[in-house]
Amino acid sequence: MVINGKKKGLGAFQFELLSTLERNKKRLFNISEVYLLFPNSSKNLVRKTLSKLVGKGRIQRVKRGSYLLVPLREEDYALNELSLVEEYFPGGYVSFLAAMRYYGWTTQLPATIQVITTKTRKRKKFQNTIYIPVRVPEKKFCGYEKIGNVRIATKEKLIIDCFSHPKYCAGVGEICKAIKQDSRSINWKSVRYFLDRAGNSAAERRLVYCLKFLRLKNALKRFEEKKFEGYRLLDPSSPAKGRYDSKCGLRLNVDLEEEMK
Repeated sequence: MVINGKKKGLGAFQFELLSTLERNKKRLFNISEVYLLFPNSSKNLVRKTLSKLVGKGRIQRVKRGSYLLVPLREEDYALNELSLVEEYFPGGYVSFLAAMRYYGWTTQLPATIQVITTKTRKRKKFQNTIYIPVRVPEKKFCGYEKIGNVRIATKEKLIIDCFSHPKYCAGVGEICKAIKQDSRSINWKSVRYFLDRAGNSAAERRLVYCLKFLRLKNALKRFEEKKFEGYRLLDPSSPAKGRYDSKCGLRLNVDLEEEMK
């Protein structure tokens, strides 16, 4: 770390190693990759240096021979925890509350990161963060972009994921609040596409109800009026109670205005 032109608490080789990792965007790396970056240095020196950097909190040991670089810039911390997703669930993408946090859609700090995957996998834990796989069929596995080595749901697919599983995004109020603050940046044609691909009637009902509640007329134009059969819960993570909305086919078991506060 450099403060006022001075290296604080780092030896010359420690500083060089960190700088090289950052220049090469090695957020998650293994010891073999470090050997390749410093072919003229002994393997023993590299191992000792990595051990000292772990002790100083500048890198974190994920498992034997595998490390995570601790970023210097505060804005990089959000991506730092997400960097382990590819390690734990190769090919999966981050969605729900963690993705909302990445886009600035929520102030909540998720202790759990949900990862969309097409395979059955076990949850993982690193320090205080839990990584949980959410399995979906192939046709629903879409709508993400790659940021560095991390795959993150696009805003449009994130909306469908959240309305499909409100419990993973702190409830329908949280995603409706996000839509309200950022509706102009959302491509509603893409939202329609992902909704059709998901084929989730409950998600469609919740989305339409939210758009009506927020009076987002331009967005609503993408969703034709239809007659829904039966009823679904507005928020399935809350008890089944409250009045029924026949137009959206929902039981309004939560007060959306209260949930958005």
